[in-house]
Amino acid sequence: MSTAELSVSGTGRSMRNRPFRTVKVAEVQPLCDDAVAITLAVPDEHAAEFAFAPGQSLTLRRTIGGVEQRRTYSICSPAGAPPRIGVREVPGGAVSGWLVHRLRAGDDIDVQPPSGTFTADPQIAARHVLVAAGSGITPVLSIAASVLTHPDARVTLLYGNRRASTVMFADELADLKDTHGPR
Repeated sequence: MSTAELSVSGTGRSMRNRPFRTVKVAEVQPLCDDAVAITLAVPDEHAAEFAFAPGQSLTLRRTIGGVEQRRTYSICSPAGAPPRIGVREVPGGAVSGWLVHRLRAGDDIDVQPPSGTFTADPQIAARHVLVAAGSGITPVLSIAASVLTHPDARVTLLYGNRRASTVMFADELADLKDTHGPR
């Protein structure tokens, strides 16, 4: 069985030239003390431009004190699902702190369509070896959940964290293991 390769080449298009869209926050789900998962409700008229490949990311924009701040977060939902990001608060982080502690379902947020080429093709039946630590699980969760939709795909995940209390997506990872067994 061959090992699948992830693409990590450049995007080829300047992120500054990509339009921002205002979308609603559908859900803010606490994951642990300092992290949340944020699901976005993309309007139908922007659905095609927000279709994403497993492993891609979204850039969010917020103005703080008159200064535009942009932060990029990896999508953690599987292909075909509404876009969802995982955010861990950075100590003193103006944007991550706002996202983790103040953002609520129903709020508006400015988001660029998905970008990035750290992706895997879920249609390829292969063995996928994925390595992540801490919040780095976000693109890996998207990739793992997506490739496991192929009945012949296999995933080995190595995931490290400083403490059990800071593990992001522990329940979802356990569900993937339970659903797909030894694959």
